Amino acid sequence: EAAFNQRFNNRNKYGQVDTKLVYFDFNKADLKDEGINELEEIAKALKADPNAVLELQGFADPRVTDKYNYGLTRDRVDAVVRYLVQRHNIDLRRIYAVGMGKITQASGEKANKDTYAKSRRVEIRLLAPQS
Repeated sequence: EAAFNQRFNNRNKYGQVDTKLVYFDFNKADLKDEGINELEEIAKALKADPNAVLELQGFADPRVTDKYNYGLTRDRVDAVVRYLVQRHNIDLRRIYAVGMGKITQASGEKANKDTYAKSRRVEIRLLAPQS
């Protein structure tokens, strides 16, 4: 019983195992081939550790309205979730997802094609319980 109580008390102590970034084209929420490769690796890791969970955060570049960007980041996150659930039967309860809206450029960082491209992404954090 003491072992069970210890395990129960530690249930929220997750540690980050891996981070993947899936990038999107301007104004799009479709997965690209390199993003799918990242998701294949994530799916393998989730299957290898049934206690692991995912935290997803969707981002957009700052060029359109906040309201629009929240919808777009939500769609991007949904595309990632849909792929993992439909293609790999990952249990939806293992995925915590949030659309973050636009990314604000770091101070001194120039807004250009490159920084915009890096902004259009979903960050995927693979978390596993710390034993």
